[in-house]
Amino acid sequence: AVVSTQSAITAGMRRKHKLNENERVSPKKRVLLKKNTIIAVRNDSNSFWLARLKQDYTENLSEIKAFWMNDDGFKNIYSVDYGNFESIPKQSIIAKAQCVTITAGQNYCLKPESFEFIEGKLREALDKKEKSTDCDSAL
Repeated sequence: AVVSTQSAITAGMRRKHKLNENERVSPKKRVLLKKNTIIAVRNDSNSFWLARLKQDYTENLSEIKAFWMNDDGFKNIYSVDYGNFESIPKQSIIAKAQCVTITAGQNYCLKPESFEFIEGKLREALDKKEKSTDCDSAL
């Protein structure tokens, strides 16, 4: 089969155009935490709140949108407050919280070992902050 030179050139241009088009697509950012992941977030009283991510948390974000979770008055039982979300600075995220689902998409129980891990991370952060404050006051 004989292919005309013009159609071969046109086909080559189309392929090249597609490659250039793909090159313009920005590279995917690495996902650090997936949407719906439950995280522990440091609060102003040196404790933590739980939140459920509203979006994937990628390495290029400085803030992440998340729904806050309420403790509902039961020890270690939390529910998602879908009407209450905000952007959380990445510096406030302590760790991913390991929870057991009680009611799908709604109620969760924070695992004791996850609570201890989060408390430990929080203590480490507070100790670092205290040490840096001590050094600053010595100057």
